[in-house]
Amino acid sequence: METAVKLPEEFRIEMASAGDREAVMALYNLQKGREFCAWNADYPAAENFEDDVAHDALFVLRTPAGNIVGVVSIERDPDVDALPCWTPALQPGGEIARLAVHPDFQNRALARRLARFIMEALARRGCRSIRLIVNCRNEKALRSYAAFRFRTAGECDMYSQHFLCYEKALEPQPETFP
Repeated sequence: METAVKLPEEFRIEMASAGDREAVMALYNLQKGREFCAWNADYPAAENFEDDVAHDALFVLRTPAGNIVGVVSIERDPDVDALPCWTPALQPGGEIARLAVHPDFQNRALARRLARFIMEALARRGCRSIRLIVNCRNEKALRSYAAFRFRTAGECDMYSQHFLCYEKALEPQPETFP
């Protein structure tokens, strides 16, 4: 299990709990309909939240007051795993998914901090790489992930969208337990 990470202004990243459902769903819903966001009325859904919490795969970014202003998931999607573009030598890989930052807190590098946290968490869980698929029109996400110098592994059409597939080798991390 991952430990909390301190961020500027005492922000912290921690594993989400069932009690965070309302705040996380509200944050997801704030993103829907925003420029470049490919999410829709059906995704992400409460089922995504429940599954992520059940698998210790959902993390939240909290302000010093405890408000959730960011969220990110580790996902194992068999459809994404089956894409032929991933490097065999970098298996097993883990996928970053459903990353969102509250609009009032965007452009502060918080999405990058969440992504970096997930990379470290995946490495501690034994993954050799991180993978993500990004809607090719999601300019904000593409700019944010560019800082990590992901390798463009390919492209795919899934979920009625066109995605770019990115991959990056992870540095091994020691396992940590609370």
